[in-house]
Amino acid sequence: TVLYGTTTPTVEEPTKIGYTFVEWNPEIPATMPANDVEVVAQWTINTYNVLWVVDNETTAETYDYGATISYPEEPTKTGYTFEGWVWTDTNTGAAVDVQPTIPAYNLTATADWELKEGFWEYNIETYLMEEDGSYKHLTPTDSTKIATNTDAVSVSHDDYLQAKGFVADSENENNVLEIEKSDSTPSLKLYFRRLIQKIFFVDEKNNTTPSEAEYRYGQEYTMPEPRAEKGYTFNGWKDENGDVISAG
Repeated sequence: TVLYGTTTPTVEEPTKIGYTFVEWNPEIPATMPANDVEVVAQWTINTYNVLWVVDNETTAETYDYGATISYPEEPTKTGYTFEGWVWTDTNTGAAVDVQPTIPAYNLTATADWELKEGFWEYNIETYLMEEDGSYKHLTPTDSTKIATNTDAVSVSHDDYLQAKGFVADSENENNVLEIEKSDSTPSLKLYFRRLIQKIFFVDEKNNTTPSEAEYRYGQEYTMPEPRAEKGYTFNGWKDENGDVISAG
């Protein structure tokens, strides 16, 4: 009960699962009038996402809270039987029960596979050279599993990475280009190195022998300082088009 003419008390915003509070309707008056006041909470329904994950492919759908989940067509994959969807809370990663309607949080459904009888699994791992000459694994191992029912599998560098500035590192002793049937999920391994590029610095004013430097593709390079020439100021190096370039 609030007395006439007194300041109406502050009312804490209400909460409701799956909804966001918008306002009171009508607006709560600053002071109590000479009559009873009824205000009704106004809400907007929240939306949540469902992520359908099939190997490395993710499809997102958006639903209103409480809406019925529409399942996609069951996926297929050579050498595997689809066993259903594994449900998790997208934000926490915690396992959740399969629910027919959208709860008040985002969901991730991941395809679960069972290897068919007579098939075995292997991985294809690709490694790219870093600027310092080390190698970095391009994709996680367990996201590239493939099933086959053959006795052996071989691979070629040409069948995979087509990235600018990289070529097959055919001489790398860590390459594994052929594997035989195994129960331990073996891996084919492909290494790609950066192209080596040369830069020639020509000091025509001093008529000196061009200096030469080698850099890996994408590697930062530095430019030398030419010999000082009396009466001249060095303004930089120019490329074959006559444009001044900077270190990169």
